[in-house]
Amino acid sequence: MGVRPLPRVRTSDIPLRYEEAGRGQPVLLIMGLAGSLEWWGPEIRDALARRFRVIVFDNRGAGLSDRPPGPYSIAQMADDTVGLMDALKIPHAHIVGYSMGGMIAQEVALRHPKRVDRLLLAATSPGGILSAPPKLRALRVFRQGRDPDQAREVLLTTLFPRAFIESHREWTQKLSQDLARHQTDEASARRQFWAILRWSAWRRLPQIQAPTVVAHGTDDILLPVRNAYILTRRIPRSRLRLFPGGGHGFGLQFPGEVAGEIDSFLR
Repeated sequence: MGVRPLPRVRTSDIPLRYEEAGRGQPVLLIMGLAGSLEWWGPEIRDALARRFRVIVFDNRGAGLSDRPPGPYSIAQMADDTVGLMDALKIPHAHIVGYSMGGMIAQEVALRHPKRVDRLLLAATSPGGILSAPPKLRALRVFRQGRDPDQAREVLLTTLFPRAFIESHREWTQKLSQDLARHQTDEASARRQFWAILRWSAWRRLPQIQAPTVVAHGTDDILLPVRNAYILTRRIPRSRLRLFPGGGHGFGLQFPGEVAGEIDSFLR
């Protein structure tokens, strides 16, 4: 099932690029740091579009959305998300957020609770000093000045466990090339990164009203799985779904299982 590209729409102060497919109850998929809407992969988007109206978009600074000068904030990107809903005349929707997108999703649920039906937080954290920090080897992905081949290899080892990469070498190499084609520029990625560092929802998490699933890979080195336990303890009416052997990119590792989990929860 293909996704029909649509023009960019102005949300509050900037235009955002978005695409949508399917019919039914709206589901917004929010991608993470420096990721474009293509990073969701067709498997998850197409599977959900069989039952839902699926909307994917580029956050401010990412992909083909506008890249205004900073600073950026997670709250600002949450308001961008709601502005997109307003532009598309969507009064409320299910919200699925991945990594930084999960932080944005938390902020949407806190700032605009009536706009969120159900909430799925994937490979994310509550932010702040009470969250579990990245493993040291994961921080290599933020270093600059590498040649493209080395940068792609570092990205792969940040997203996936080494054993998975070795057993899926051809697939992961192609994936790294595909992701590089939709890469966000360094300045905009840095603005998003600083937005993450300045953000925390830990104290406010008990205010989230929407039924919530927290999904996480057990082998995530960028945002370790302890963050999932913190979120589940702090958010009322939430439950935990772990993906054994999954790295930070477990949505790309197990797209069928992840799509099934999302579909089951939202239905």
